[in-house]
Amino acid sequence: MASNAILIALHGNDATLETDPDLFALYADQVTDYILIKEKARGIASVPGTFGSNELTISHGLGYVPFCLAFIEISPGRWRKLFSSDIGTTSSYFYINGTNLVLHNGTGSTKNMSYYIFYDNVDSGGTVTIPASMENIIALAKIGRNVFSSNPNDFILNSLVNTFKLVVEATKSITLAASTNGQVFSQAHGLGFIPLVDAFAKRTAGSSAFKPNAFDIELWGAKLGMTGDVKFNYVEADATNIYFSFDNAKGTTVDVDIRYFCLEAIGA
Repeated sequence: MASNAILIALHGNDATLETDPDLFALYADQVTDYILIKEKARGIASVPGTFGSNELTISHGLGYVPFCLAFIEISPGRWRKLFSSDIGTTSSYFYINGTNLVLHNGTGSTKNMSYYIFYDNVDSGGTVTIPASMENIIALAKIGRNVFSSNPNDFILNSLVNTFKLVVEATKSITLAASTNGQVFSQAHGLGFIPLVDAFAKRTAGSSAFKPNAFDIELWGAKLGMTGDVKFNYVEADATNIYFSFDNAKGTTVDVDIRYFCLEAIGA
């Protein structure tokens, strides 16, 4: 353990013995910056589904492309994670640049959409300030940065801004039926609220992971292109369960391992 380190271990782990950063709520060793993502804004909006008026623009004012998350309430009380394009059936997605986040509702009917914008900089340019006194706060700067900086991107932790909390991380193993699309598997989360969810999957016999809204790539090459018979359609959650949807175009069953994550409550 590095001298002058600040380490807060997850429950059940010994901060003086563990060396895996994944076992810590806060890990600052003056060697590597393990950043806690810092929230700038969040919201829920009702977005029409009528073509021509089915986009909502949210100005973030950061001057750079930030990390963000977006979700759509696909049915009452059930929220699905969105991506920057949709290869499924909802045609709903988001896109973001250095000025705005745009939510696109392609379902054809009005839907609630939830968004989360973070200070953390995806590209290499731009700065932003948070005007506030440094009194009565806890701040931990990145290596080589000034702890009195007003730029949130200079910090591992700054109590002036919310850091996203990972509430549940777990795995689930499933078997996909042969030649069947739209297979849905559920997993109780036991949280008592609707969490933000994310996940990735891999074939039990494979070595590459794939996200929702994507195929598992089995073969690729200049002449062959890419082939994949298993598609992870979506991950979504309600107040009781997480739902994982898959297509399997193979003529045989396929064993799949899923790792899933529950974050904070939608809109809280």
